[in-house]
Amino acid sequence: MKRKKMRKIRLLILGVTMLSILFVSGCMYPKERLMENQLPLMEQVSMVQAAIDEFHEATKVLPILTKEADTPIFEKYVIDFSGLVPRYMPYVPGGAFEQGGPYLFVLTDVETNPTVRLLDLRVVDTVSTVQSRVSYYYQKNNSLPVEGVIRPGYFTINFSQIGIGKQAQTIESPISGKQLPIIMSSTGQVGVDYTEDLELVLKNNNLQAASFEDVREIIPQNSIYVPVKSFYYDSINGKVSLAPFK
Repeated sequence: MKRKKMRKIRLLILGVTMLSILFVSGCMYPKERLMENQLPLMEQVSMVQAAIDEFHEATKVLPILTKEADTPIFEKYVIDFSGLVPRYMPYVPGGAFEQGGPYLFVLTDVETNPTVRLLDLRVVDTVSTVQSRVSYYYQKNNSLPVEGVIRPGYFTINFSQIGIGKQAQTIESPISGKQLPIIMSSTGQVGVDYTEDLELVLKNNNLQAASFEDVREIIPQNSIYVPVKSFYYDSINGKVSLAPFK
């Protein structure tokens, strides 16, 4: 009995010791590492922007990952944090994919004014899922799962034909918070229809769509996001409209 009692005491002491070590380790965790998951996204973007500006000033180049030449413009210039941490910034921000976050930090306007923006990977994942179903359907049926025509070259998708329920037929916009439709082109390319977001940004900033060569540019110019998985848009009679598919 005495031996059992001593064993319980030793286990209790060991347990308390381990808890103490864990507590102390948590208290000693570097403050900046705790902060990286607490900073608002806007501040994370500002922190990376400051590092990019300093890096660019010092090296005359940009810390970006190499991508194929035909990579869509808003996915093309992904920031390579290995060139920035720790010399130009203390840590990779918590919202970044590299830290388990849902965003890629990317650059826009790289030729004249390199600007840090966020690419929402949740949008990419959802569109990729629909794309794989559309591609598989086409391979089996030699036709696209068309439900209706939006305008020449663009269609709404018959989601029931590709086995996708209502919950995955739209995507929440990181820009407006609205549910945006997922559509496809005449070549079977799947993307997000940002018409509603574009019109909202134009209205809120008193802008004219006709003033932009690529209407999508108004989103990164007036928010911290890029319109990933988007199509081209035109201005027709002052209204935003999907451009003829190229």
